Amino acid sequence: MRPNFIADMRTFYGTLSTTLVHDPSSLPASIKLHAENGIGPSNVILDEKFQGVFQVITKQAAAVVSQGDAPSINPWNPELQRNLVTAVNTTDRKDGWIGWGNSPGYLEQTGEVIVDSSLADVTLFFRG
Repeated sequence: MRPNFIADMRTFYGTLSTTLVHDPSSLPASIKLHAENGIGPSNVILDEKFQGVFQVITKQAAAVVSQGDAPSINPWNPELQRNLVTAVNTTDRKDGWIGWGNSPGYLEQTGEVIVDSSLADVTLFFRG
């Protein structure tokens, strides 16, 4: 299946900051986001309904992925726990998956977020 929402953001020098939030009454949507910055820092915040793979990359600075404590309940199976799984965890790169239960195969509908910058810090924060 294709993503419900696709966003492609780019800047070269300034700070790139964005927050994506679902409507409180909506089910989780599949989101594909690419936030790219040449020299400036990049900061992306996703709400507690986002589920999918992530990739946070910088060439000469710090890549940070963190998770807040907002309540996050799977609307289809409330008993599943939300997990943040990091497959690559280096100073300049973080790859992984966040969602409920175990990481699904790539054939299933899931979100994707990529945040990158050449020379500045990149931060990805999941609210829950």
